[in-house]
Amino acid sequence: MSPFSPRDLLDFAARQEVNEEIDLCPRISAALQTLTPSPDSAPPLSQLPAVSVEDKKETIISKPSILERSMWMQTLRAKPVLIALILIFALAMLSGAAYALSRSLGYLPGVGIIEQGSPIRVLAEPISQTQQGITLTVQEATLTAERTVIVYTQHGVPREPLAQGEDLSACHQSPQLRLPNGDTLTFTAGRGGIDMQGRWEFRLTYPPLPVTVNEAEFFVPCLHNTRRGKAPENWVFPLRFVPAPPDLTVLPVQEISTPVEPSENNPTTSPTEGWRIQKVIETEEGYLLVGSFHLSNLPYRGMALGFSEWPSLTDAQDNPLPFRPAKDIDLTSSTPGEIPWSLEIQGKQLAWPLTLQARSVDVETSDLTAEFTFDAGTDPAVGQEWAIQRALPLGDWQIVVQKVRFTGTGYDFEIYAPEPLRHVGLEIMNAEASGGYGEADDQGNVRVGLEYKTPPLGQITVRITRVIYRHTGDWQIQWMPPENGAGESLFGIQLVLEKTVESKDGYYLIGRLRWDDDRIQSVSPATELLATDAQGKRLELELVSFDLFNQLVPNFTEADWVYHLTTKSFEAPLTLHLEKINLMLRTPIPLGIDLRPDGFAFDETQVGSSYEMRTKPAVGLPDLYARLIRVSYTRQGELHGFELLFEADPNLSGLTLQPAEGFIDLNGESRLLIESYLENGSGWLVSRLLTDRQMTMPLTFTVLDFQLRGDWSVEFQPLQNK
Repeated sequence: MSPFSPRDLLDFAARQEVNEEIDLCPRISAALQTLTPSPDSAPPLSQLPAVSVEDKKETIISKPSILERSMWMQTLRAKPVLIALILIFALAMLSGAAYALSRSLGYLPGVGIIEQGSPIRVLAEPISQTQQGITLTVQEATLTAERTVIVYTQHGVPREPLAQGEDLSACHQSPQLRLPNGDTLTFTAGRGGIDMQGRWEFRLTYPPLPVTVNEAEFFVPCLHNTRRGKAPENWVFPLRFVPAPPDLTVLPVQEISTPVEPSENNPTTSPTEGWRIQKVIETEEGYLLVGSFHLSNLPYRGMALGFSEWPSLTDAQDNPLPFRPAKDIDLTSSTPGEIPWSLEIQGKQLAWPLTLQARSVDVETSDLTAEFTFDAGTDPAVGQEWAIQRALPLGDWQIVVQKVRFTGTGYDFEIYAPEPLRHVGLEIMNAEASGGYGEADDQGNVRVGLEYKTPPLGQITVRITRVIYRHTGDWQIQWMPPENGAGESLFGIQLVLEKTVESKDGYYLIGRLRWDDDRIQSVSPATELLATDAQGKRLELELVSFDLFNQLVPNFTEADWVYHLTTKSFEAPLTLHLEKINLMLRTPIPLGIDLRPDGFAFDETQVGSSYEMRTKPAVGLPDLYARLIRVSYTRQGELHGFELLFEADPNLSGLTLQPAEGFIDLNGESRLLIESYLENGSGWLVSRLLTDRQMTMPLTFTVLDFQLRGDWSVEFQPLQNK
């Protein structure tokens, strides 16, 4: 179990994900006016969820479970978590744009968008240091003309030195890059993530280094989230850089023509409203989209901060698709109210176009203000509380200030702010705060803390300076690659209508599934066919009985199908649709797990235990991908086994596991429970295998058959309608 709380993780994400040089949400509350930049905490969002470093781990922020906590502002010593949550998931797409292949820009996985043809250098070799059982490793460094990217890990930190809550002694100093001439560089953007073993991985972006500089020192003043003086400090790593290998992959970037931005020469030009896509990158496994989002004329002269809730992405059949922000593209914007976004789409054989939808936007305004007073006396005791219970109108809404508590260094305010209000910023009049914090939940409970070197006393006037509210709507946009119409059928699978037989009240429709891929042994329908007429009206189809099926198709296989259309009154042509198929491979794919390094044993104490697999791929899955993210040990009655969670191709809706090595059959009549399904909402693919056999690590499963979803169709035109 991770020693870090969700709040710790969100706190880190806020600081790591937001560019330190740009104030994306000025003065969300008075507590944020004295913000001190620093790096920190958990996820990789341009990740989300994500969200993580390739093949290293699933990072925390990319997971909706963390997002749904909706914890808003963190301590004054960190970038507002609000920005991390909103900015990273402010995703959008735009259709109908003009595509042009850029001759100057390229995409380097793990680094981001770079200038094509410019020299690239990398770290000569990884460097590790261990002190008091704690290991730091500089794993990667990539130097381009635009930036320097450092990837390092932190592992083995015990619980004792970790900071808790609002501990003022916690380390918030940034790792630095020191050059031979004495210059010191601080990072401009970054992110980090943690795995189930407590291993942190950080990706930090620094300014570019001169081409003549091939050595530098990476200086880590203190370990993330530890208290000063409680863990090893002042780590120094001598780095040496060499030319990148010639086979380093740089992908082309398609730039999208966009309207002219406002400038001194065009003062009347306003920023493009709504969704805007600026760059498209085709990767080996899908697409990366990069763009911005802008709204104006919001109530109370508000400025859009980002989406209030996780957007949804669906294909042309309205099936939900998993997605995440790009993990290696640093997002910044200096335009107020403009939200930069990136989106990583996994898969190319999709039912295009895709639709992105969001239903609410968080907005900040300083136009809604109010004041209240209370008497703190001349010598309040630490922990002393004042019951305020005062309703304050804010435009069309109101909040209720419930109580105030003296903390010794300042005041803690508890406020009720019902929807659509999300958060408020406070200041005590005629007093300058030295720090502060804030958080809110989805039940309207808001907490704001203000800290002072010398707390104000006596009659205190508190002013609301900022309000964040939820603005609802329905924003949808569709996108597909410019070269994609319907796209080619996966594996060359086709739905074929071979013949029809007219009946008294309709037609018998006889067909089969065909494919042209030698890797596939068999294909069969996984759902019943649907029929629609030329106007899209649904028509009734009936599966025929086995005897009639055998008469119409004497030597049938599982790829054959026969339906009875029970009407002749329809507007031709008729279209038959198949949305899911079962597919069996000729050669099984092995998938192994070994939990011995994690201390796993097959006993009752391990039931429910979950283990991160750092995106282990299912090697050999043809034209599809499935990465094993997590393994959980489970039990059901006398059966025990594993539940495997995959990040999978959107076309993949089921993946059947079979036992191979490590399964011991003692009585010759073992039982198996096998199932696979898509998890609602998240898009994760779950596969379960339970048995009464004994097991021993390592275990090997095989994958022989799986289920695909799509839209296979064929038309039928009765002779009299032609």
